[in-house]
Amino acid sequence: MNKHWLERLVGKAMGRGDAPKQESVTSATPPDIVAYILDVWLEQAASLKQLRMHDHALQLMNIARAITLESMRADPSDPMAWVNIGRVQLADEKFESAKEVLDHAKELAQQSCNTSVEGFADAALFQVLRRQPSVSQAVFDLANPLTQDQYRAHLRQSLSQMFYVCQSCGHLNLMLGEHCAHCRFAPRDLSEVQLSLTMSALNFNTPTLLGIALKIQQGRKPNEFIDGFDAILTGYDTDKGVLEKIRLNAEDDHLDFKTLDRCASCGKVIWASSSDECPTCHAKLNRPTLLKLAICVDRLLQQLIWNLRRSETDEFEQFVILLVNLKYSLVRTQMAPTDAQRHAATELLLKISPLYTQNGGGVVWVKSATTVISEVLNLEVHKDIGPTIDFIRDEVKHFLRLMSDAVSLF
Repeated sequence: MNKHWLERLVGKAMGRGDAPKQESVTSATPPDIVAYILDVWLEQAASLKQLRMHDHALQLMNIARAITLESMRADPSDPMAWVNIGRVQLADEKFESAKEVLDHAKELAQQSCNTSVEGFADAALFQVLRRQPSVSQAVFDLANPLTQDQYRAHLRQSLSQMFYVCQSCGHLNLMLGEHCAHCRFAPRDLSEVQLSLTMSALNFNTPTLLGIALKIQQGRKPNEFIDGFDAILTGYDTDKGVLEKIRLNAEDDHLDFKTLDRCASCGKVIWASSSDECPTCHAKLNRPTLLKLAICVDRLLQQLIWNLRRSETDEFEQFVILLVNLKYSLVRTQMAPTDAQRHAATELLLKISPLYTQNGGGVVWVKSATTVISEVLNLEVHKDIGPTIDFIRDEVKHFLRLMSDAVSLF
């Protein structure tokens, strides 16, 4: 890697007309100090983006680009300087460039036997894989050794789309190494880990997993309805580190979602995510907007499990995966949706509309990001088909409003 490549990578943004000329950096800051500065600046920039304050976030990112570039020019052999560049590239969602830079940082760290910086590079590379947009998984024979490209594609798929059905309550969860946000269940031994892995995206497509979730919520046991259950279960001869992750997370991940969607005064579940008062005791709820979105996402997932017709299309699968990831970030980390998630939510809903009920009694049409209508097709299929389809319509409308660029969730 040379200076010209680095200027193309980082300096291009500095030449834009919107870069703050008054913030130019005149002296290089040591890479170790830059790393501490980036801890604060990158978090601040992410927060500003969530607040929809994009101009301020851009200004801060321009300063971060400048200071990392000057630090690199001062000492191009320092692996920490390259880690800093990679972190800025990751914050800019330039994933390919970030990976290239971080691979180079890891190589420099190995050459200098700097294990701590090598660890920083590995951690940042994991975030690249975690955040990189998923690609369609290539069709390959798992009986044969995977190529490096196939392995990376499979890893990206697993990291971003690996969700599973809780064997205790039937809700969809993202991280296997944590307690379920609904029932606080976590696998306690190898057999329970095997069962969780069995009821995951490793084995079944999204529509099938939704059907499994429904049966679990109805009280049925997996061995009663999963074909080849025993063969799938015994295919996992280790816990893949899941039990260790649960042990490490035991103190800080017992968040119970049930306490969030109920009235604090009477304890009743409040189904409408947009409600400002309890329909039972009429107490004011004072729910933060971020919590309203988390409840709305949960309600949509439950409607996809119980009432809405499932689809084999890629857009349907991606929408379910988006909801599972959103719920995790909202409930576990209190992070608002990214710009990419906001855009994808609208685009995917438009593509999978119309949303028919499983019994054919009604349909919800997403006409645009601001227009959602419902229609009862057959009143005879169920006595509550009218209220059900209207509830789904209202939740979709609320979801689209909260996911719009105009809404700050803080």
